[in-house]
Amino acid sequence: MSSSIFPWLFNSSTKLAYVYLSSNKLNGSIPNAFGDMNSLRYLFLDDNQLEGGIPKSFEDICTLTILGLFENYLNGQVLEFFKNLKGCLKDSLEDLYLDSNQIEGSVPNFAILPSLAWLTLANNKLYGNLAKSIESLHRLEALIVGSNMLEGIISEAQLSNFPQLSYLDLSHNPLTLNFSFDWVPPFQLYYLYVRSCKLGPDFPNWIKTQRNLQFLDISSTGISNTIPTSFWDMPSELRYLNLSHNQIKGRLPNISTKVSNLHTIDFSSNRFEGPLPVFPPNLTSINLSKNMFSRLNSFVCSVSGGNLRFLDLSSNHLSEEIPDCFMHWPKLEVLNLAHNKLSGKIPHSMGSLTQLIALDLSNNSLSGELPWSLQNCTMLRFLCLGNNKLSGKIPTWIGEKMSSLIILSLRSNKFHGSMQFQICLLVHIKHLDLSQNNISGTIPQCLNNLTAMAHKVSDFTMSDNFFWNGTVYKNFGPEGRMNGSGSYDIIGTVNVIVGWKGNVYEYGKNFGEMRSIDLANSKLTGKIPDEICCLIELKTLNLSGNMLTGMIPQNIGQLEQLESLDLSRNRLFGSLPASMVALHFLSFLDLSYNELSGRIPTSTQIQSFVSDRFIGNLGLCGPPLIEKCPQDVTSSTNHRKNYQEDGDEFWKCLYIGTGLGFIVGFWGVCGTLMLNRSWRHAYFLLMINLKDWLYVTIVVHTTRLKKMFHN
Repeated sequence: MSSSIFPWLFNSSTKLAYVYLSSNKLNGSIPNAFGDMNSLRYLFLDDNQLEGGIPKSFEDICTLTILGLFENYLNGQVLEFFKNLKGCLKDSLEDLYLDSNQIEGSVPNFAILPSLAWLTLANNKLYGNLAKSIESLHRLEALIVGSNMLEGIISEAQLSNFPQLSYLDLSHNPLTLNFSFDWVPPFQLYYLYVRSCKLGPDFPNWIKTQRNLQFLDISSTGISNTIPTSFWDMPSELRYLNLSHNQIKGRLPNISTKVSNLHTIDFSSNRFEGPLPVFPPNLTSINLSKNMFSRLNSFVCSVSGGNLRFLDLSSNHLSEEIPDCFMHWPKLEVLNLAHNKLSGKIPHSMGSLTQLIALDLSNNSLSGELPWSLQNCTMLRFLCLGNNKLSGKIPTWIGEKMSSLIILSLRSNKFHGSMQFQICLLVHIKHLDLSQNNISGTIPQCLNNLTAMAHKVSDFTMSDNFFWNGTVYKNFGPEGRMNGSGSYDIIGTVNVIVGWKGNVYEYGKNFGEMRSIDLANSKLTGKIPDEICCLIELKTLNLSGNMLTGMIPQNIGQLEQLESLDLSRNRLFGSLPASMVALHFLSFLDLSYNELSGRIPTSTQIQSFVSDRFIGNLGLCGPPLIEKCPQDVTSSTNHRKNYQEDGDEFWKCLYIGTGLGFIVGFWGVCGTLMLNRSWRHAYFLLMINLKDWLYVTIVVHTTRLKKMFHN
């Protein structure tokens, strides 16, 4: 519904007590007419497009206890924003939800609202000392102020003022939490979220006193010692546990019976070592990446229950063969074993993961052919197998059965054979990397069928719970508005190796709208197909290090989004297409070591590249190369020759004209002077007076003419 609902609402009744208009298309300012509803208790206008601040009329709503305005475009300075929360409203208001707006300024003193129990200000632009602003809110039950710029020290003395506190979110603020080792808080938390605050180096011992905890996130808090054994005697209600991005060390015990309701664990980016532990059977998400775990076999084959949907064990010390036990995990959607030392073949049982959306086995030592059972994984969006020792032909069923693929990376393996036309069935593909293999034959002419590169399309929904913008997300947030955001946390990332602008980069959540084709360093022959010019959303194209022949497609300028183009080390010939001047976003170009010829097209982009990007093409000429084109040299020579010929002709005419003029003038004058004495007298007198002037004039003009024809 739009804001046109407001007149109807205000005319229908002023005795309404509960108004819920959440998640609509309300825009503009909040109407003053709400102030006439003198029975209003709950007002929810969240998740709309409302702007401005809180109307002054609100201060007279003496019955209002809950005001929900989160996820709008409310803005302005803090003092101006809160000045209308006075009057009788200040004594009745208990819950105030203002998170995910654009309110900015120094956090105010909330003593003006002594009855506040729930206060959510997350995802705004607030700064200043948090402790002083909340110290008088003795009824506080929930404080959610994450993702601001709040600072200062939060001590046990300050938090002890809130005996009813049950939800605390201080995450993503430069706050320091300073508690003594033996502190026992007067409250029992359900939700503790202090990500990126300063909490370490010691593990917070007081957390074990919180018997009601369901969600605990103490990631990126500077903890660097071991986890005390007593910590694992956590309450059975715990559902979400995030200790990631610390320097926690030691081994993990068997906790399969400790926290039976736990469904999400994120221990990534720590220093845990030893064998992978046994976890509770109800877990749906495990992230142990970037540690020093070992012994994959016992972990995979001991799993029971089959509820796991996300598993990230990348960047550990796993060195054995991948066990053939994946038939026990029928619900698995994301499997990441990249950056280990795994060897042997890809197990046949991986084909039983029919719900699989992302599979990353890159950067290991896997060998053999791809198991035919993988064609059962028809829901795959991301298949990354690069930097292994895999061999055989690229199966045609990748295109036939996995048409939903967004990313396919088989780079740096030992695949051979030709590229079959079935590769063109990958209509959703955004990143195609078959580089550094032994692939031969020609590039298929059907590449214009790669729709996601030929047309601008939105990112693809992966499933009901996952979606792609480079990162896999999961909404495991607690019920209600505890964390002040639409999704709870990032629990895993699919990283992609991309050859980009002459270097190799690893892209994760910043992959974004990348569109790339990399077929470099193989044995491809034949022409670059003209159909490749239909992929107008392509941003990087790398065909270097092959045996391609023919001319560069004349319509390559249609790839206006292209930022990186590498055609070096091939056998391309002919002139550079004039359409290349339309590649305005091109920031990397390498055409070196081909057989190209002719003038390099003139454009701001092309002439900005160093000459090394064109070397090895003996026929190329013109800037940025120092070699001038033959027509330029001929034109310059002819120009000088024409000037020389013009000069010679002038002097010839001058000499002849002077001679003829002398003869005619001599006889004409001599004849006249011989007949008349007075005329003869005047003539010789004139010649005496003009001789110096005539001499100087001839010398000056002669010098000027010589300089002109010399230049």
